[in-house]
Amino acid sequence: MADGVYPRVDKAMLETGQYTESLVSLVGTVAAGGTKEQVQLNASDGAAVFLDTTQVETPLCEVAPEMVLEIIGHVQADGSVMAFVSRELGTDMDLVVYNKMIKLQMDPAYAACFVAST
Repeated sequence: MADGVYPRVDKAMLETGQYTESLVSLVGTVAAGGTKEQVQLNASDGAAVFLDTTQVETPLCEVAPEMVLEIIGHVQADGSVMAFVSRELGTDMDLVVYNKMIKLQMDPAYAACFVAST
């Protein structure tokens, strides 16, 4: 999968159904207790998103719980995400601030600030 521009979302945005069958970027931390095939991601809004990780090279169940990850994946009809790419963003990322930023990107008053350039 080539790098590209994908909507940044949190769990609440996934629940709207607007992103079903779309590629998205989801940021959060992996909860303990996952398997190589499925993990729970605590998204930037604090809510749980289930990830199908069968397409990811690195087992996400082995990632330290304090490590913040970006997941690029395909949103399934049930609200889970089929993960294709994972990137470690570090352990000092403030998910509250990040979540405020993705809320701003959806606000029409600030939308022009988040348009991808070509």
